Amino acid sequence: MAAGIMARLLTEDVPTTVPTRGNSLGAMACPSQGRCVAVGSMGSAYGVQVPFAVLSADDGRTAQPPQAPAPIGDSVLSAVACLSPDSCIAVGSHEQPTPYFGARSAGVRPLTVEWDGTTWHSRPGAIPRRARDAGLNGVACASSMCMAVGEYRGRFKGDRPLAESWDGKAWTLRLPRKMRIGEEVEDVVLDDVACVSATSCTAVGHFSYEMTFLGEAVAPLIERWNGTAWRPERAANPQTFGDTKLKAVACPSPGRCVAVGFQQRPNRMVSTFAEIRDGNVWKVLPMRDPPGSPGAELSDVACPLPDRCIAVGSSVSRTGLMTLVESWDGKRWTIEPAPTPAGSRSSTLTAIDCARHTECYAAGVYWQRSPIGRAFLAKWNGTGWTILPAPGPLQGPARP
Repeated sequence: MAAGIMARLLTEDVPTTVPTRGNSLGAMACPSQGRCVAVGSMGSAYGVQVPFAVLSADDGRTAQPPQAPAPIGDSVLSAVACLSPDSCIAVGSHEQPTPYFGARSAGVRPLTVEWDGTTWHSRPGAIPRRARDAGLNGVACASSMCMAVGEYRGRFKGDRPLAESWDGKAWTLRLPRKMRIGEEVEDVVLDDVACVSATSCTAVGHFSYEMTFLGEAVAPLIERWNGTAWRPERAANPQTFGDTKLKAVACPSPGRCVAVGFQQRPNRMVSTFAEIRDGNVWKVLPMRDPPGSPGAELSDVACPLPDRCIAVGSSVSRTGLMTLVESWDGKRWTIEPAPTPAGSRSSTLTAIDCARHTECYAAGVYWQRSPIGRAFLAKWNGTGWTILPAPGPLQGPARP
C-alpha cells in the first residue's frame, strides 16, 4: 500500500464535538494489494470507548467523526475480515445502555458492522438464550461466509465459547459442544479464527480447569469447523510447561495452520509460543525470545505462503514494552527488526496481515510521556518497515 490511509470513525448518537483521548488498533485485514482495514477503539474524555476504523486509500489519510451504538457505554472493535476491498465485517463488543441513571450495567453484547465500500452498517449479532454477557474476539471470511468467535456468560459458572456465522443477511449461532476432559472446566474462550473455505475453519483460544491439589491450569484450545459442527483438536502443548494461551491463527492452505500466543513457564516468565498443524496433527514450533527479556508474547500471525509466516507482539525491556516481529521460513523462527515510532517510550504490535509475501501491514500502540496510547501503522516491503502514523479523529487530510 504505497497508498495512504483514510480513517473513518464509526458510531451513532455521539456528538462530533466530544473530545477524544487516545486510540488503538487491534486487528487488520488486507483483502488486496494496497488495500487494508484496521479496527480498534478510541477513548473519549468522558471515559467512553468508541469504535475506531482505518481504511486504506490512495489519496492520503482522513479522519471522520465517530459514531457509536449508544451514547453511553464502551464499544470496541476487536477483529476484521474482508471478502473484498468493498466488503468487510468487523466484530467486537458493546455495553448495553442501563434502563435508568445509576442502574447496574445491562450487560455486554456482540458488536458487528459491515463495510460496503462507502459506509459502515450495523448488523446485530446472535447471542445464546439467557446470555448475560457476550463478545466477539475474532472473525474470518471465505467464499460468501464469515465466521466470528468469542465467549459468553450466563447463569452458569465461567465463560463458554461463542461462534456464529454470517451469510450476508444474518448471523446464526454455531456453538461448539461443551468440553468434557474429566476436570472441572471453568472458562472456555475463543480468541481467533481462520477459514480456508465455508466448510473449513480453525478457531483457537484457551480453557481453564481445576487440577486436584494443584489449583487452576490454563491450556490451549483448538476447534475445527467442517461446515456442520465444531470438532475439538488436540493441541501440542507440552505438559512440562505452564499455562498456555493461543491468541491468533493463520491457515495458508487447507491442511496447514499456524497458531501463536504465549506461555507462562514454571519460573513465572512469559515466553512466545507457536504450533503448527500439518494434516491432522499439531506440533510445537520452537521459538526464540529477545535475549535478556523477562517476558515476550505474540498477538497475531499472518502466513502469505505455506512456508512463510510473520508473527507480531511485544517483549519486556528495562524501559517498557518493545515491539516484536518474528518470521518463520518453514524450518525455524527468526527475530526480525521491528518498527518502533520515533520518540516512543513503550510500544507493542497487535495485528498483522499480508496481501503478498513482500507486502505486509502491521498495527500497534505506542506511548510517549503520557499513559494514553496512540495507534500507529507500519508497512513491510520485503526488506524493511516504514511507520505510517494513524490519523486521529480531529485531524484533517494527511498524505504519505
